[in-house]
Amino acid sequence: MKRCLAIALLIAFCLSVPVMAGTLQGMAVEIHNGKTLSVENAGRRIKVVLKSADVPEADQPYSAVARQHLSDLVLGKLVTVEYTGIAPGAVFIAKVYSGDRDISLQMIRDGVAWFTDRDASDMSDADRALFAEAEQAARTERRGLWQDPKPVSPWEWRRARTASSQAATQPIVAAPPQPQITPTYVPHHTEQPGDTRWPVFAPNGSGFSIRMPRGGRGMEVNIQNPNHPPIDAHLYFVKHLKISYIAVWTTAPSNGETVNSLFDRAKQQFEDVEGASHLPCEFVQERDTTLNGFVGRRYKIQGCYFYGGLRLYFKAYGAMTQMYLVGVMSETPNDPLADDFLNSFEIHQSQ
Repeated sequence: MKRCLAIALLIAFCLSVPVMAGTLQGMAVEIHNGKTLSVENAGRRIKVVLKSADVPEADQPYSAVARQHLSDLVLGKLVTVEYTGIAPGAVFIAKVYSGDRDISLQMIRDGVAWFTDRDASDMSDADRALFAEAEQAARTERRGLWQDPKPVSPWEWRRARTASSQAATQPIVAAPPQPQITPTYVPHHTEQPGDTRWPVFAPNGSGFSIRMPRGGRGMEVNIQNPNHPPIDAHLYFVKHLKISYIAVWTTAPSNGETVNSLFDRAKQQFEDVEGASHLPCEFVQERDTTLNGFVGRRYKIQGCYFYGGLRLYFKAYGAMTQMYLVGVMSETPNDPLADDFLNSFEIHQSQ
Protein backbone atom coordinates (compact mmCIF):
# COMPACT_ATOMS: atom_id res chain seq x y z
CA MET A 1 0.00 0.00 0.00
CA LYS A 2 2.73 2.51 0.92
CA ARG A 3 4.54 1.92 -2.40
CA CYS A 4 1.28 2.28 -4.28
CA LEU A 5 0.50 5.57 -2.55
CA ALA A 6 3.96 7.00 -3.26
CA ILE A 7 3.89 6.20 -6.97
CA ALA A 8 0.32 7.43 -7.39
CA LEU A 9 1.19 10.73 -5.74
CA LEU A 10 4.39 11.14 -7.71
CA ILE A 11 2.58 10.60 -10.99
CA ALA A 12 -0.12 13.07 -9.98
CA PHE A 13 2.43 15.74 -9.08
CA CYS A 14 4.42 15.18 -12.27
CA LEU A 15 1.25 15.48 -14.32
CA SER A 16 0.26 18.75 -12.71
CA VAL A 17 3.50 20.70 -12.81
CA PRO A 18 4.67 20.67 -16.45
CA VAL A 19 1.41 21.95 -17.90
CA MET A 20 1.29 25.08 -15.78
CA ALA A 21 1.56 28.39 -17.62
CA GLY A 22 1.01 31.98 -16.73
CA THR A 23 2.49 35.46 -16.37
CA LEU A 24 3.81 37.34 -13.38
CA GLN A 25 5.80 40.52 -12.76
CA GLY A 26 8.45 41.26 -10.22
CA MET A 27 11.84 42.74 -9.47
CA ALA A 28 14.95 40.83 -10.59
CA VAL A 29 16.82 40.61 -7.28
CA GLU A 30 19.55 38.02 -7.85
CA ILE A 31 21.54 36.55 -10.75
CA HIS A 32 22.65 32.95 -10.22
CA ASN A 33 24.34 32.32 -13.56
CA GLY A 34 24.02 33.40 -17.17
CA LYS A 35 20.51 32.00 -17.57
CA THR A 36 19.06 31.84 -14.05
CA LEU A 37 17.75 34.67 -11.91
CA SER A 38 15.50 35.22 -8.91
CA VAL A 39 12.45 37.46 -9.13
CA GLU A 40 10.63 38.94 -6.14
CA ASN A 41 6.87 38.64 -6.64
CA ALA A 42 4.16 39.34 -4.05
CA GLY A 43 6.53 38.75 -1.17
CA ARG A 44 7.95 35.49 -2.47
CA ARG A 45 11.20 34.84 -4.31
CA ILE A 46 10.87 32.79 -7.51
CA LYS A 47 13.78 31.24 -9.38
CA VAL A 48 13.55 31.56 -13.16
CA VAL A 49 15.59 30.01 -15.97
CA LEU A 50 15.61 31.67 -19.40
CA LYS A 51 13.75 29.76 -22.07
CA SER A 52 15.31 29.10 -25.49
CA ALA A 53 18.81 30.19 -24.42
CA ASP A 54 21.74 28.18 -23.07
CA VAL A 55 24.93 29.67 -21.66
CA PRO A 56 28.43 28.34 -20.90
CA GLU A 57 28.70 26.02 -17.91
CA ALA A 58 30.35 27.34 -14.75
CA ASP A 59 33.70 25.74 -15.69
CA GLN A 60 33.59 26.93 -19.32
CA PRO A 61 35.11 30.08 -20.82
CA TYR A 62 32.72 33.05 -20.94
CA SER A 63 30.57 31.73 -18.07
CA ALA A 64 31.31 34.80 -15.94
CA VAL A 65 30.79 37.07 -18.94
CA ALA A 66 27.30 35.63 -19.54
CA ARG A 67 26.38 36.02 -15.87
CA GLN A 68 27.52 39.63 -15.81
CA HIS A 69 25.67 40.43 -19.03
CA LEU A 70 22.41 39.03 -17.65
CA SER A 71 22.97 41.10 -14.53
CA ASP A 72 23.49 44.25 -16.61
CA LEU A 73 20.24 43.58 -18.50
CA VAL A 74 17.84 42.84 -15.62
CA LEU A 75 19.23 43.15 -12.08
CA GLY A 76 17.23 45.64 -10.05
CA LYS A 77 14.68 46.06 -12.82
CA LEU A 78 11.01 45.18 -13.14
CA VAL A 79 10.63 42.14 -15.40
CA THR A 80 7.72 40.18 -16.84
CA VAL A 81 7.95 36.40 -16.56
CA GLU A 82 5.90 34.26 -18.97
CA TYR A 83 6.36 30.76 -17.54
CA THR A 84 5.40 27.46 -19.15
CA GLY A 85 6.72 24.86 -16.74
CA ILE A 86 8.99 23.98 -13.83
CA ALA A 87 12.46 22.49 -14.06
CA PRO A 88 14.10 20.39 -11.29
CA GLY A 89 14.74 22.52 -8.23
CA ALA A 90 11.40 24.36 -8.53
CA VAL A 91 12.84 26.66 -11.19
CA PHE A 92 10.32 28.32 -13.51
CA ILE A 93 11.07 27.89 -17.24
CA ALA A 94 10.09 31.20 -18.79
CA LYS A 95 10.42 33.97 -21.29
CA VAL A 96 11.67 37.02 -19.40
CA TYR A 97 11.02 40.55 -20.65
CA SER A 98 12.45 43.87 -19.50
CA GLY A 99 10.04 46.32 -21.06
CA ASP A 100 9.52 44.93 -24.57
CA ARG A 101 12.98 43.34 -24.72
CA ASP A 102 13.09 39.52 -24.80
CA ILE A 103 16.09 38.77 -22.57
CA SER A 104 16.78 35.32 -24.09
CA LEU A 105 16.90 36.83 -27.56
CA GLN A 106 19.09 39.70 -26.34
CA MET A 107 21.58 37.31 -24.71
CA ILE A 108 21.84 35.32 -27.94
CA ARG A 109 22.20 38.43 -30.12
CA ASP A 110 24.95 39.78 -27.85
CA GLY A 111 26.96 36.60 -28.21
CA VAL A 112 26.79 35.25 -24.66
CA ALA A 113 24.27 32.43 -25.23
CA TRP A 114 23.33 29.78 -27.74
CA PHE A 115 19.83 29.34 -29.12
CA THR A 116 18.29 26.04 -28.00
CA ASP A 117 14.81 24.72 -28.76
CA ARG A 118 15.08 21.94 -26.18
CA ASP A 119 12.49 23.65 -23.96
CA ALA A 120 10.67 25.52 -26.74
CA SER A 121 8.29 22.97 -28.25
CA ASP A 122 5.58 25.67 -28.30
CA MET A 123 7.78 28.12 -30.23
CA SER A 124 6.37 29.40 -33.52
CA ASP A 125 8.30 28.97 -36.78
CA ALA A 126 8.70 32.74 -36.98
CA ASP A 127 10.26 32.90 -33.50
CA ARG A 128 12.58 29.99 -34.26
CA ALA A 129 13.77 31.80 -37.34
CA LEU A 130 14.24 35.03 -35.37
CA PHE A 131 16.34 33.34 -32.69
CA ALA A 132 18.41 31.41 -35.26
CA GLU A 133 19.08 34.63 -37.15
CA ALA A 134 20.16 36.38 -33.93
CA GLU A 135 22.68 33.64 -33.22
CA GLN A 136 23.99 33.70 -36.78
CA ALA A 137 24.40 37.48 -36.61
CA ALA A 138 26.42 37.18 -33.38
CA ARG A 139 28.60 34.51 -35.01
CA THR A 140 29.19 36.64 -38.10
CA GLU A 141 30.09 39.71 -36.04
CA ARG A 142 32.26 37.58 -33.68
CA ARG A 143 30.50 38.92 -30.61
CA GLY A 144 31.26 37.57 -27.14
CA LEU A 145 31.98 33.85 -27.07
CA TRP A 146 32.05 33.76 -30.88
CA GLN A 147 35.47 35.38 -30.68
CA ASP A 148 36.61 31.83 -30.03
CA PRO A 149 36.93 30.14 -33.45
CA LYS A 150 35.58 26.84 -32.07
CA PRO A 151 33.43 27.47 -28.99
CA VAL A 152 32.04 24.34 -27.34
CA SER A 153 28.30 24.42 -26.72
CA PRO A 154 27.19 23.81 -23.13
CA TRP A 155 25.28 20.64 -24.05
CA GLU A 156 28.43 19.19 -25.70
CA TRP A 157 30.42 20.19 -22.62
CA ARG A 158 27.93 18.47 -20.32
CA ARG A 159 27.88 15.35 -22.52
CA ALA A 160 31.66 15.07 -22.42
CA ARG A 161 31.74 15.57 -18.65
CA THR A 162 29.04 12.92 -18.12
CA ALA A 163 30.84 10.41 -20.33
CA SER A 164 34.06 10.99 -18.40
CA SER A 165 32.27 10.56 -15.06
CA GLN A 166 30.51 7.37 -16.11
CA ALA A 167 33.75 5.83 -17.30
CA ALA A 168 35.16 6.19 -13.78
CA THR A 169 32.17 4.67 -11.94
CA GLN A 170 31.14 1.11 -11.13
CA PRO A 171 28.66 -0.71 -13.41
CA ILE A 172 25.15 0.64 -12.96
CA VAL A 173 22.60 -1.74 -11.43
CA ALA A 174 19.46 -2.05 -13.52
CA ALA A 175 16.53 -0.08 -12.14
CA PRO A 176 13.41 -1.99 -11.04
CA PRO A 177 10.53 -2.16 -13.52
CA GLN A 178 8.54 1.06 -13.73
CA PRO A 179 4.77 1.12 -13.34
CA GLN A 180 2.80 0.69 -16.54
CA ILE A 181 0.40 3.56 -17.12
CA THR A 182 -2.48 3.17 -19.55
CA PRO A 183 -5.86 4.89 -19.90
CA THR A 184 -8.17 1.99 -19.09
CA TYR A 185 -11.50 3.47 -18.08
CA VAL A 186 -13.89 6.20 -19.10
CA PRO A 187 -14.59 8.73 -16.30
CA HIS A 188 -18.25 9.10 -15.46
CA HIS A 189 -19.71 12.56 -14.83
CA THR A 190 -23.31 13.32 -13.95
CA GLU A 191 -25.13 16.61 -13.53
CA GLN A 192 -28.63 17.81 -12.79
CA PRO A 193 -30.51 20.26 -15.03
CA GLY A 194 -30.00 23.83 -13.87
CA ASP A 195 -27.06 22.91 -11.59
CA THR A 196 -24.35 25.55 -12.04
CA ARG A 197 -21.72 23.65 -10.05
CA TRP A 198 -19.19 21.28 -11.58
CA PRO A 199 -20.57 17.90 -12.62
CA VAL A 200 -20.22 14.95 -10.24
CA PHE A 201 -17.33 12.62 -10.99
CA ALA A 202 -18.25 9.10 -9.81
CA PRO A 203 -16.34 6.28 -11.57
CA ASN A 204 -18.27 3.02 -11.73
CA GLY A 205 -17.43 0.72 -8.82
CA SER A 206 -15.21 3.26 -7.06
CA GLY A 207 -17.59 3.94 -4.18
CA PHE A 208 -17.00 7.70 -4.09
CA SER A 209 -18.02 10.92 -5.81
CA ILE A 210 -16.60 14.41 -6.07
CA ARG A 211 -17.38 17.48 -8.15
CA MET A 212 -14.66 18.14 -10.74
CA PRO A 213 -14.35 20.12 -13.97
CA ARG A 214 -14.73 18.21 -17.21
CA GLY A 215 -11.86 17.49 -19.58
CA GLY A 216 -9.75 15.38 -17.23
CA ARG A 217 -7.48 12.44 -17.84
CA GLY A 218 -8.05 9.02 -16.31
CA MET A 219 -5.51 6.24 -16.04
CA GLU A 220 -4.67 3.05 -14.22
CA VAL A 221 -1.23 2.49 -12.73
CA ASN A 222 -0.20 -1.17 -12.57
CA ILE A 223 2.53 -1.51 -9.93
CA GLN A 224 4.71 -4.60 -9.90
CA ASN A 225 5.18 -5.17 -6.17
CA PRO A 226 8.08 -7.58 -5.36
CA ASN A 227 6.90 -10.72 -3.50
CA HIS A 228 3.28 -9.53 -3.69
CA PRO A 229 0.57 -9.47 -6.36
CA PRO A 230 0.49 -6.38 -8.63
CA ILE A 231 -1.49 -3.39 -7.38
CA ASP A 232 -3.84 -1.34 -9.55
CA ALA A 233 -4.18 2.31 -8.51
CA HIS A 234 -6.66 4.52 -10.35
CA LEU A 235 -6.02 8.21 -11.00
CA TYR A 236 -8.05 11.03 -12.45
CA PHE A 237 -6.50 14.42 -13.09
CA VAL A 238 -7.90 17.75 -14.33
CA LYS A 239 -6.08 21.01 -15.06
CA HIS A 240 -8.60 23.87 -15.12
CA LEU A 241 -8.07 27.63 -14.72
CA LYS A 242 -4.53 27.21 -13.30
CA ILE A 243 -5.79 24.74 -10.71
CA SER A 244 -4.89 21.02 -10.63
CA TYR A 245 -7.45 18.54 -9.28
CA ILE A 246 -6.46 14.97 -8.43
CA ALA A 247 -8.36 11.88 -7.32
CA VAL A 248 -6.65 8.55 -6.52
CA TRP A 249 -8.28 5.34 -5.33
CA THR A 250 -7.14 1.77 -4.81
CA THR A 251 -7.52 -1.39 -2.75
CA ALA A 252 -4.39 -3.31 -1.78
CA PRO A 253 -3.05 -5.81 0.78
CA SER A 254 -2.58 -4.18 4.17
CA ASN A 255 0.44 -6.32 5.10
CA GLY A 256 -0.74 -6.20 8.70
CA GLU A 257 -0.44 -2.42 9.05
CA THR A 258 -2.88 -0.44 11.14
CA VAL A 259 -4.62 2.66 9.80
CA ASN A 260 -2.52 4.86 12.10
CA SER A 261 0.72 3.39 10.76
CA LEU A 262 -0.54 3.97 7.22
CA PHE A 263 -1.07 7.65 8.00
CA ASP A 264 2.45 7.87 9.42
CA ARG A 265 3.87 6.25 6.32
CA ALA A 266 1.74 8.45 4.08
CA LYS A 267 3.25 11.61 5.60
CA GLN A 268 6.72 10.24 4.87
CA GLN A 269 5.66 9.40 1.33
CA PHE A 270 4.38 12.97 0.83
CA GLU A 271 7.80 14.23 1.83
CA ASP A 272 9.54 11.71 -0.44
CA VAL A 273 7.37 12.81 -3.36
CA GLU A 274 8.20 16.43 -2.60
CA GLY A 275 11.90 15.57 -2.76
CA ALA A 276 11.57 13.58 -5.98
CA SER A 277 9.59 16.41 -7.59
CA HIS A 278 12.16 19.02 -6.46
CA LEU A 279 9.34 21.16 -5.10
CA PRO A 280 9.81 22.60 -1.58
CA CYS A 281 6.25 21.81 -0.56
CA GLU A 282 5.17 21.58 3.06
CA PHE A 283 2.36 19.20 4.00
CA VAL A 284 0.81 20.60 7.18
CA GLN A 285 -1.54 18.25 9.01
CA GLU A 286 -4.81 19.99 9.85
CA ARG A 287 -7.19 17.52 11.47
CA ASP A 288 -8.53 13.98 11.43
CA THR A 289 -12.06 13.10 10.38
CA THR A 290 -14.30 10.14 9.58
CA LEU A 291 -16.49 9.52 6.57
CA ASN A 292 -18.80 6.52 6.15
CA GLY A 293 -16.54 4.21 8.11
CA PHE A 294 -13.26 5.54 6.70
CA VAL A 295 -10.70 7.34 8.84
CA GLY A 296 -9.47 10.51 7.13
CA ARG A 297 -6.71 13.04 7.57
CA ARG A 298 -6.51 16.52 6.07
CA TYR A 299 -3.34 18.29 4.99
CA LYS A 300 -2.63 21.81 3.78
CA ILE A 301 -0.10 22.28 0.95
CA GLN A 302 2.04 25.39 1.14
CA GLY A 303 5.53 26.77 0.59
CA CYS A 304 6.15 25.60 -2.99
CA TYR A 305 4.56 28.28 -5.20
CA PHE A 306 1.31 26.29 -4.97
CA TYR A 307 -1.44 26.28 -2.39
CA GLY A 308 -4.11 23.73 -1.70
CA GLY A 309 -4.81 20.59 0.25
CA LEU A 310 -4.95 16.80 0.40
CA ARG A 311 -7.51 14.56 2.02
CA LEU A 312 -6.55 10.95 2.62
CA TYR A 313 -8.92 8.17 3.73
CA PHE A 314 -8.18 4.59 4.78
CA LYS A 315 -10.27 1.65 5.84
CA ALA A 316 -8.81 -1.74 6.68
CA TYR A 317 -10.95 -4.86 6.35
CA GLY A 318 -9.45 -8.30 6.74
CA ALA A 319 -6.15 -8.48 4.89
CA MET A 320 -7.00 -5.56 2.60
CA THR A 321 -7.00 -1.78 2.88
CA GLN A 322 -9.03 0.62 0.75
CA MET A 323 -7.62 4.09 0.12
CA TYR A 324 -8.99 7.33 -1.31
CA LEU A 325 -6.97 10.48 -1.87
CA VAL A 326 -8.21 13.78 -3.28
CA GLY A 327 -5.95 16.78 -3.73
CA VAL A 328 -5.95 20.23 -5.23
CA MET A 329 -3.13 22.67 -6.07
CA SER A 330 -3.73 26.29 -7.04
CA GLU A 331 -1.45 29.18 -7.90
CA THR A 332 -3.68 31.41 -5.73
CA PRO A 333 -3.67 31.25 -1.91
CA ASN A 334 -7.02 30.62 -0.21
CA ASP A 335 -8.68 29.84 -3.53
CA PRO A 336 -12.39 29.14 -2.79
CA LEU A 337 -12.53 26.70 -5.71
CA ALA A 338 -10.03 24.49 -3.92
CA ASP A 339 -12.24 24.23 -0.82
CA ASP A 340 -15.36 23.66 -2.94
CA PHE A 341 -13.64 20.71 -4.59
CA LEU A 342 -12.38 19.12 -1.35
CA ASN A 343 -15.64 19.63 0.50
CA SER A 344 -17.64 17.92 -2.26
CA PHE A 345 -15.92 14.55 -1.70
CA GLU A 346 -18.27 11.79 -0.52
CA ILE A 347 -17.84 8.08 0.11
CA HIS A 348 -20.98 6.14 -0.77
CA GLN A 349 -20.05 2.60 0.18
CA SER A 350 -17.93 0.93 2.78
CA GLN A 351 -16.41 -2.49 2.58
